[in-house]
Amino acid sequence: MPLEIQTIYNAAYSNCIYKHKLDSYKNDGELENNDSCSEFTNSNLINQDESQKICKAVILFLSHLKEYKVVTYGDTVYGNTSNGDSAHGDSAHGDSAHGDIAHGDTAYGDTAYGDTAYGDTTYGDTTYRDNGCKYLFYWLYNHVLQNRQTIENVLNIYKDLYRIYTQNHDKFNTFDKYINEMNEHTSYRLVKLTNLYNELDKFFTQNEEKKEKTACNSYSLVTYFSYVDECQNGYDNDFCDELKNFRKKYNSFIKNVIKCEEKYLLPPVERIDAVDMTIIPFSFISVTSLILPILYKFTAFGPWISRLIGKKENILEYINEETHHTLNTYEIGNDNSNMPNYNIAYNSY
Repeated sequence: MPLEIQTIYNAAYSNCIYKHKLDSYKNDGELENNDSCSEFTNSNLINQDESQKICKAVILFLSHLKEYKVVTYGDTVYGNTSNGDSAHGDSAHGDSAHGDIAHGDTAYGDTAYGDTAYGDTTYGDTTYRDNGCKYLFYWLYNHVLQNRQTIENVLNIYKDLYRIYTQNHDKFNTFDKYINEMNEHTSYRLVKLTNLYNELDKFFTQNEEKKEKTACNSYSLVTYFSYVDECQNGYDNDFCDELKNFRKKYNSFIKNVIKCEEKYLLPPVERIDAVDMTIIPFSFISVTSLILPILYKFTAFGPWISRLIGKKENILEYINEETHHTLNTYEIGNDNSNMPNYNIAYNSY
């Protein structure tokens, strides 16, 4: 299904595309220059024996992003790389041309295609690169010991591996812009949102075939609503917009696949409170009071409104005169009707 809003956290929405590729590079990929990872190690990794495999996967993945191109045939958009590694989810050991749907992907989740079409939404190659660089952080996060799983530790590994890549495979520092965008704030929320989407995809996989009504209220939304509160009390619009994307994805599955009633759908993320409802009218009045004098003095609006007001004043004056005249006539009539009848006798001779 298409994304509703573009955000800096869209990598969370389509993370399975990149996970599949990184996992395949880690397990089966081969580097042309194996020496580039020979000295890499980090005490924070879960398995020290996998240090060089992780390094190899990162370098192959960044090389894939660098070589990625968008090819358009008519209305169809395909992604491919110059080394023949199709961006349709092909791994180093030859997955099908349409990706591996067994990786928790459903018709309402993320497809396993590595091209620019995420579901029904098409992106340019820069977005594919951008989201790929961001997801790489999350992938590394899951390879760090849980008790050392801090954003700072993972960022250090992330930038260390990027340094190895640029020194040995990319003298142009192609991804500096994307890598430097990853700070503690964006990384922390990217992890939270990606975990949220992953839990949702598991729920989809478990219930897509069953289509039982009991699933309508079986998914825990505690984490989601805590993030909505965080959104409403903060200033990260991208975070709020990504929660809207999550809401759309969840509601689409609940409504169209499981056929749940409307009461089970997630409400809008936005919150309109009494303060907002008070501020808006007063702001409108303030702006209007500033603009009207300028329009009156320096534009054709002034003479036009003057003529309009003049006409209305003449009409009102006429109505007032007519009303005053009518009242006077009425009062005279009343005076005559209230006069006592005097019978004056005349002597007749």
